[in-house]
Amino acid sequence: MPDDDLDAVFRSAGVDPAHLGPEELARLAGQAASPVAGLILHPPRVAGLFDAENRPPDFLEIHDREWWLDATDPDGRRYLRTVLAAAAITDALGLFHTLTWVTTVLPATVTVEAVTADDRGVHFVLRRLPAPGLPPELADDINRQDFDEFAATLAGADPTVPLSTGGTVTFADDALLGDDPAEH
Repeated sequence: MPDDDLDAVFRSAGVDPAHLGPEELARLAGQAASPVAGLILHPPRVAGLFDAENRPPDFLEIHDREWWLDATDPDGRRYLRTVLAAAAITDALGLFHTLTWVTTVLPATVTVEAVTADDRGVHFVLRRLPAPGLPPELADDINRQDFDEFAATLAGADPTVPLSTGGTVTFADDALLGDDPAEH
């Protein structure tokens, strides 16, 4: 995974990662999926990117009815990559799961290898995990059958799927790439 592959996406959307409010998140999300309403509401709902002890003091600022997300921290950026990938997968595969649900289960099914932007759109490279399983910590909140169906949908997806916004989602498998998954 590149050290930081979101900078091109931020530039393409014309947003400052230190101040991602509703308008900026809408522009970001509009590059990955359509419609994007779920993404705009997602960050305030999950201000728990960090636990109370490790949360940067300015991570989520709310002043005079204005809120914004500071995505300059590596954990915040990693989480934002996951949220954007979840929005892209939902769009590309025509899923009916909520963005919150897909964001929650996505790390158990794929690894976000890269997110890039060019004049055609945002492009995601996702490495499918060889035997995804429902993590025990999610078992109380996520129905196993729903998870298994989601994992099967990802496994059966074409290698490259277009986004309605012009970008792509490319699913990579270790066998296709000739990589050793232990290296990741």
